[in-house]
Amino acid sequence: MRTGLLILWISLALTVVLGIIAALTLDFEATYTQQAQVNGQTVDATTVSTMASAARITALVAYILMGAVGALFVWFAGKGRNWARIVLLVFAALSALGVLASLATGGLLGSIGTIVFIIGVILLFLKPSSAWYRAVTAARQAPTAY
Repeated sequence: MRTGLLILWISLALTVVLGIIAALTLDFEATYTQQAQVNGQTVDATTVSTMASAARITALVAYILMGAVGALFVWFAGKGRNWARIVLLVFAALSALGVLASLATGGLLGSIGTIVFIIGVILLFLKPSSAWYRAVTAARQAPTAY
């Protein structure tokens, strides 16, 4: 169980850090300029710069929010909340679809964080982890003396 949680924390950190690095280093200006040329449009430098800044800020905010939400679910899973483990399983299943799509396009490197995440979630559903979740739930539901 601890290994699964550790892997989830590592995966979350990798995803957020690499996402922030990508948002800060991607050449959004060139992308927007090329897209305009493909569509036969001309755009001025101010518009391109504004669009690139908006895209960069949006990406940064999205990665930070994703990290915060992910950390919340991992934290609750670590506290023995089975619903958080199930939410992480749903996220892993959806992420697996993204990995399959990236494998089809040859983008395995970008999927490493997701693969690590999926491994962490799988570890949360192995017998020892399931037994731990049952024990924590039973302890939480046991009557306490006042």
